[in-house]
Amino acid sequence: MDLKEGMNILVVGKPKTGTTVISKNIQNSIPNASYYLEPSNERFFLSYPPENGNKLNVVKVLYEQYTKDILQKVINNDYPFKFDKIIFIIRDPRDEFISSLMYWIFNYIRTVKEPKLSHIKEWQELVKQKEINPGSISAVQLNEKVVEISNRNFLQYQILFFKDYYNFLQKLSTNHYILRYEDFIQYKIGSLEKYLGFSLLSSRDVGHLKRTNRSGNYNNWKTFFTDQDIKFFRHHLEKEMANVGYTDFQLTPVNKLNEQHFSIYLNNLIHEATQTRIGNKNSE
Repeated sequence: MDLKEGMNILVVGKPKTGTTVISKNIQNSIPNASYYLEPSNERFFLSYPPENGNKLNVVKVLYEQYTKDILQKVINNDYPFKFDKIIFIIRDPRDEFISSLMYWIFNYIRTVKEPKLSHIKEWQELVKQKEINPGSISAVQLNEKVVEISNRNFLQYQILFFKDYYNFLQKLSTNHYILRYEDFIQYKIGSLEKYLGFSLLSSRDVGHLKRTNRSGNYNNWKTFFTDQDIKFFRHHLEKEMANVGYTDFQLTPVNKLNEQHFSIYLNNLIHEATQTRIGNKNSE
């Protein structure tokens, strides 16, 4: 397909699976393409072209952002806004869980009516402990603390969510491409470029959305997980993981984790979330 005629590209994935960096890379590789980040509802797809008249568009949506019925209609091109290329992203659920575990505090501070400073400091201390002595506390134990503070069980949700998304992908029948996040990070994108019909830029700049990027890497679980975590994931997800190529369960223990990816990243998130909260209060 000739880009001069226009092209609409849809990128779909779960949170913390690289949807932003991948969709922005695609947009940046198309001169003058418009970018739409997680349109809030079905109305976006009910008219075409968009208000700006552009026929070169990259749209990023999150799986479960809409009802299954709406998402199915979007990927089946049942709406006026139709897509020429549809990309579904998968990521190692162990790394996905770590990313969610490091990010939850941002939404906690922004959305909870009265977030407790003691909870925030306790979480910072636990992450620092994990960073300094990785084997001293497991990811499963960190998740238990999150449940205690926020009443949200990210690990339980992760297991159910991965299985649901995996089953969804198994049933796809329309024109689509399934991209492993790990392949994208390693620049193994030849088949993706062939599917798209154009080359992607080597730059992975996401501009003002850089908050969403923590390590920009893969296999983080190898240094972060403990034997307890490995047993947990093998018990709950080994079959599904193997079916999409995640068969390695060998840990690579280290004496210390990279502070840029953990305590410093966490401190930056807390600062930004706090400033956002203050700004929202001032505008009320």
